[in-house]
Amino acid sequence: DYNLELVSFDRTNFTLRLNKEEITRAIKPGKNP
Repeated sequence: DYNLELVSFDRTNFTLRLNKEEITRAIKPGKNP
């Protein structure tokens, strides 16, 4: 069991909180996997 929360996001990055650990990732526009 895990707890995933979207903390905040904007045009350039977003922050997730997973099991009380915050993870920030950059959003790269125009890049699709």
